[in-house]
Amino acid sequence: MTDERKDEPNSLTSEEDDGESTFSDNTVVTRIDSRPFKGIPKEWHETIQVKHKVTQRVKLYFKCMYSGCKSVFKKSCNLRDHFRKHTGQRPYNCPMCHKTFTQSGNLGRHLKNVHKVPREAQSSHIAAAQAELF
Repeated sequence: MTDERKDEPNSLTSEEDDGESTFSDNTVVTRIDSRPFKGIPKEWHETIQVKHKVTQRVKLYFKCMYSGCKSVFKKSCNLRDHFRKHTGQRPYNCPMCHKTFTQSGNLGRHLKNVHKVPREAQSSHIAAAQAELF
């Protein structure tokens, strides 16, 4: 399995009865227990382990199980951010105009472009918003 193929994670969307299936001739796909995400029901996500039979290399994929959603991510933080599409959560607030954002980088870009706050001065605004999340 190579990183260049964009269609590989999508092939993980098929349901398997036994929790384990062959992804290709040289890999085995296994559904494993997902770690919890704060405020997200366990039924909404699944962690998929893909192990190459020859090299023994293991990759994890994080699949959204929300009704009708087939998104798969290589990083759990991207899945966590993705859940905000389903929950409507916008945890990052602009302290100047109270506009809300789903990601800290979007708040940073807003502060820079709209309010002309230099990047060096943004950290306190973004850190305050992140403190409310965790």
